[in-house]
Amino acid sequence: RNPGRSEGSMRPGFFEGVATVVLKFFNVIRPTHAYFGQKDYQQCCVVRALVRDLLLPIQIVVVPIVREDDGLAMSSRNAYLTPAQRQQAPVLYKALSAAKHAYRVDGVASGNSLRQRMTHVFEASATDCQLQYISIADKVNLTEIQGDVDRRTGAVVCVAATLGNTRLIDNIELPGATDPS
Repeated sequence: RNPGRSEGSMRPGFFEGVATVVLKFFNVIRPTHAYFGQKDYQQCCVVRALVRDLLLPIQIVVVPIVREDDGLAMSSRNAYLTPAQRQQAPVLYKALSAAKHAYRVDGVASGNSLRQRMTHVFEASATDCQLQYISIADKVNLTEIQGDVDRRTGAVVCVAATLGNTRLIDNIELPGATDPS
């Protein structure tokens, strides 16, 4: 659980519904591999846990995020953005990139400091983007990091915001020393 800083806290019952639908799909189709987009990082973690906990013989493959030239993660939801909102939407990726830069280049490991840097990007952007949450969590179990990011394992930074009636999510990994290059 990740109270206050996750899709689960913003959308109660969502992950339970995802798990139910995905399990039914797996039971009908009986795949050997299933592909999920990294943009829905938290959902991917739920599905991996489902497969692991129920000993399903399925390999979960997480497909990297595909981005527009300005960094906005491609999503069907982007079609709902007005032209003005579409120009503002890359602020999510700018904030994520600021956190990754602070972590990798500036040596910042404090979860709170990384969140503050991201919040500053949102505030300085003067967009209509309404920040819902910033999560800096363990990459496997999504436990929110309260202190410093462990440089051996890294972390995942997830963000959700709304522009008008459109809800956008995105994420970026902070690499750990044990991650493949």
